[in-house]
Amino acid sequence: MGKSKKIIIVIIIIAAVILAAIMTELFLLRNGEGKEVSNNQEENSQTNEQNSISVEPPDLNTFMPGGNDIGGGSSTTPTPNILEPTSTTYYYGQLNNIGKTIYDGLKQNKDKFKTGTYIFNFGTQFNTLLHTDSGNDELNKAFQAAWDAFMYDQVDLFYVDPSKVNLITQYTNIGGINTYTVTIEPREEGNYLNAEFPTQEDVERAQYYVKYMVDQVIDQTQDNSIFQKVRKVHEWLIRHIEYDETSKNASNPYGALLEQKANYEGYSKIFKYVLEKIGVSCVLVPGTVTNSQGAQENHMWNYLQLNSQWYAVDIALDDPILEEGEVLTEDRMVKYFLKGSTTLTQTHKENGVFSEKGMEFKFPVISEQDY
Repeated sequence: MGKSKKIIIVIIIIAAVILAAIMTELFLLRNGEGKEVSNNQEENSQTNEQNSISVEPPDLNTFMPGGNDIGGGSSTTPTPNILEPTSTTYYYGQLNNIGKTIYDGLKQNKDKFKTGTYIFNFGTQFNTLLHTDSGNDELNKAFQAAWDAFMYDQVDLFYVDPSKVNLITQYTNIGGINTYTVTIEPREEGNYLNAEFPTQEDVERAQYYVKYMVDQVIDQTQDNSIFQKVRKVHEWLIRHIEYDETSKNASNPYGALLEQKANYEGYSKIFKYVLEKIGVSCVLVPGTVTNSQGAQENHMWNYLQLNSQWYAVDIALDDPILEEGEVLTEDRMVKYFLKGSTTLTQTHKENGVFSEKGMEFKFPVISEQDY
């Protein structure tokens, strides 16, 4: 064999060895490190699913009226920008134009409610209406509907006492022509704040507490899927709150978080409040439920949107009062979690009339099947 041929054979052998080494390395990468990444992703997914929410309350001794960031959380990471879900104005969409004008006026100055004395002045916006025979009745009905929608949409107004709010219609007569003005203001008591929050400082302290806690939930769920967010918030609230009807703040988000006690209304409101803060549409649904004795009793639960479908969650019934020695099992904790109409209507009945003389509102149409 000639010298040149031997050289070619050696080169071919070396090239073959190098190629084999490269192929082996590629194989190991694909079936070794690649598998490790895949396993890590799976573990992270499982960890996100299993990790429960853990929050620490703020030190209210450090609260400074007007000086704290109302809603400033304890996390060192910036709170992500989350679009406000459409559910924050869900019932607003069902009002007539008069009701929407009133609702808009309230929402534009929503932060002024905490003063307890702010007067919402609509000027002469309803002057033409009030010159008609039925104008006064129409305005009163629209006001009640707007107020009902506003309080069901804006659950963070837990410090306002609706019984202390009044619609005032006045007129001036110049040259025989009446000009009507309309305001919404406190009744004779002079303040429309809830008795548990008698001053603006009390309101701001409560707001600070609630948002401080919820900011931590936002931080701890921002990388989760929508389902994981809902599931983790649901479990956290059940483990954090116990059912109670005697607490003075049992029906609002503040009582649920600070006192860790709530009635069915308080459970529903804190669930809606937290879910909307993490970007999930959620509405309040009042009605009746069949209790263990087969009787109907007043109740409230939630409908939330998941993957373009609406489902029911009754967090109060998922956190039942246990007898001594009883344990809340995982299955029992999700008995009324993400249910469809086929299941829900066996025990729950909606009621779209929120107040004695209010309009009848419609609810989202939920999926027939459970999630």
